[in-house]
Amino acid sequence: MSSCAVCSVDVLAAPYARYTYALPPYFPGHLWQRGMRVLIPLGRRLVVGVLAALEAETPPGALRSVLLPLDREPLLDA
Repeated sequence: MSSCAVCSVDVLAAPYARYTYALPPYFPGHLWQRGMRVLIPLGRRLVVGVLAALEAETPPGALRSVLLPLDREPLLDA
């Protein structure tokens, strides 16, 4: 994955929604897998989400970045 890659993250606590985030360039692209837990900024707090989809194109507008992966292997399958 390049530094402009994005992902969809499902938040499994309130507000129970799917958000789009940029993948940080300081982690190798092969690290990211669907089903793994990630730490994301949401408003003024940090929450745990599940990586739902990986995409190659960046949508218009600035995106916040995923902070870090919480698993080495996906916790959930596709």
